Amino acid sequence: MLKPRVAPTPRDTVFRDGKSSVYRFRPAEGQGRNPGRTHVPVLLVPSMINRWYIFDLREGASLVAGLTHDAPWDTYCFDWGLPATKIAT
Repeated sequence: MLKPRVAPTPRDTVFRDGKSSVYRFRPAEGQGRNPGRTHVPVLLVPSMINRWYIFDLREGASLVAGLTHDAPWDTYCFDWGLPATKIAT
């Protein structure tokens, strides 16, 4: 049985500092931004106990896809990264 693909929305890493990163999600293929309209960026920040892809679990169940493809928002997501073993215990 194949596992579902987690975090299917295309993204680019726009900032990295140590273990943390900020991702910018790309609009759907062939769907660009309307240059005449101002878009307020959306920054998603998960709690430290969750991974960033909680907002982008799979096709049909993705907050990121809804914001990026269905609505004209520039969508970013903060990733805390994985904690070091000494911090996690």
